[in-house]
Amino acid sequence: MSFFESIKKFFRISSHSKSQLESSVPRDDYAYNEMKKEQEERMNSILDKIASKGMESLTKKEKSFLDSQSKQS
Repeated sequence: MSFFESIKKFFRISSHSKSQLESSVPRDDYAYNEMKKEQEERMNSILDKIASKGMESLTKKEKSFLDSQSKQS
């Protein structure tokens, strides 16, 4: 274990995954609008996949994303 890894472990600092960062609070209006745009693009791609291949073709991540978005609305 490297020095930095031991420091991170000591202070319980973990590396944030992309999904964790996406769910964090935006810094400003620009960041908020970018976050919403990315969510909308992801939603559109998932809906296109459903239209062409059906619900069964979705991954667990995609289903989880749909579920989280439906709870926000």
